[in-house]
Amino acid sequence: MNHRFVRWTKIPLILLDPFKECMATRIVILEDADIQREEYRRSIATNPAFSCVGSYRTTEELVASLRPGDCDVAILDLQLSGKSGVEAVRVLKGWTPAPLCIVLTVILDSSAIFEAFRAGADGYLLKSDDPRQFGERLSAIMAGELPVSAAVYRRILEHFRPVKKDETGLELLTDAEREVLELLASGYSNKEIAERRGCKVPTIRTQLTSIYQKLRVNSRTEAVSLVSGFGSRFLRKR
Repeated sequence: MNHRFVRWTKIPLILLDPFKECMATRIVILEDADIQREEYRRSIATNPAFSCVGSYRTTEELVASLRPGDCDVAILDLQLSGKSGVEAVRVLKGWTPAPLCIVLTVILDSSAIFEAFRAGADGYLLKSDDPRQFGERLSAIMAGELPVSAAVYRRILEHFRPVKKDETGLELLTDAEREVLELLASGYSNKEIAERRGCKVPTIRTQLTSIYQKLRVNSRTEAVSLVSGFGSRFLRKR
């Protein structure tokens, strides 16, 4: 009788290993690029504390497949066919319990960054970071490290840092670039700007590239936002 009891008490010790597997942080990946999705999955698998419980190509597929409580962390690409990753963030953050949502993207546009955070994102990482080290980065985030890439952090600081009017880069623009930027801020497309200025669209694209470099922005949205912040009168050379 006692012998049986001793043998029985040893069984739960064997069963503890699969129990620990169940306690691993459950992660899902939303990424439409097959190669990158597999790289992130493999990187996550290197840490026994993590378990990838699902990978999806579209927001629609993720939402249809998961239920509240199915995952602890969601890694989400922003640019997808169909609904964007921001829409996925909104849906997941409406769940109880809501998973930790970390955006993973190539976009370093201020408007995209803040749109993701307004939707409820908990972190914002760039795909330019080595995907093979993603598992390590995720471990650091779970341990309390700042959940944003260094470039994103700098962009956030720049957004809130007071900018003097003579530090915007507007003073560096040529008369032609100022005219193009003013038309851009008025809502004209590249084709419409070219027609109004009597030149070809490639010329406008070249001028826009120069404008972005001088203003230290990455998109027409950021350029227009900068101009709007100071008013169109600052486009006119004094």
